[in-house]
Amino acid sequence: MFQGSPLESAEVLREDASLVVIRRTLPEAAANCLQEARREVANMPPGRLQEVRDKMPGVPALDVLSAVLSLLDWRGNHSWASMRKFLGANDVQSKLLELEPHQVSFESQLAVQQAVQQNFMSFSYEVICRYSPELAPLAALVSAFLECWAA
Repeated sequence: MFQGSPLESAEVLREDASLVVIRRTLPEAAANCLQEARREVANMPPGRLQEVRDKMPGVPALDVLSAVLSLLDWRGNHSWASMRKFLGANDVQSKLLELEPHQVSFESQLAVQQAVQQNFMSFSYEVICRYSPELAPLAALVSAFLECWAA
């Protein structure tokens, strides 16, 4: 069942057991941070992500895009080609706005946390604005999700 685990699936989860997702109420600060980040993403002009797609951005912008891909459970590599494909989709903003913190898989949460920890300066408002101001709302959204998961 689990790669590298000596346990059989019957030992991990019995047939009569059911999994329940526990939803906790977000603290007000985390909820406000998420709401503000969503507002920023919603206010992005429609062609803004297309501008990023047209030219290869700097490393901080690539770090932010990689975290966003992980947030949306994008499997596979996070190369510039796959980022361009992602940015070319028409529903990127709507997917991000509809996503709730509890909907992100545990593996994706770990990938996002790891990306932010390894490249924490890329998610700083000043740094991302210097390299790609179009992606500042996405960096804020990733940070807001991290705050929600930590709560």
